[in-house]
Amino acid sequence: MTTDVPLLRQPRRYFTPDEANAILSTMRARLAELERGLDRAHELSTTLERSATGREVTQAEINALKAEVRAAMDEIVRQGVEIKGVRPALLDFPALRDGQEVYLCWKEGEEVISHWHPMHTGIGGRCPLEGDTAAWTWFD
Repeated sequence: MTTDVPLLRQPRRYFTPDEANAILSTMRARLAELERGLDRAHELSTTLERSATGREVTQAEINALKAEVRAAMDEIVRQGVEIKGVRPALLDFPALRDGQEVYLCWKEGEEVISHWHPMHTGIGGRCPLEGDTAAWTWFD
């Protein structure tokens, strides 16, 4: 007899701007792995389309590629960060600003996390952190 046990949702992790910036380099490295995996997937796809090249794509190669991409994505998500885009890269770090849930937002090309936005607005509602006097709360 099997008992259905409901899956427990892991509580959301909230970042302060300093905490999000502290792990940004690690997140960038995982995104680079993800992009390399996507590039490799494109190469394999091209190889499959050109079967006349004599090169066989094996199931092992496909499975290894899937595992590589999944591992990079899982590491980002495990840290509590949300992937909103890969090309261009866009990451959201859940945060509490004056007690309200928001995202600290990073997009490819930015050196540090310098913006935030309300959860309901998306990237179009980005506001600069510079000069922001809000209270940022951390919960892990």
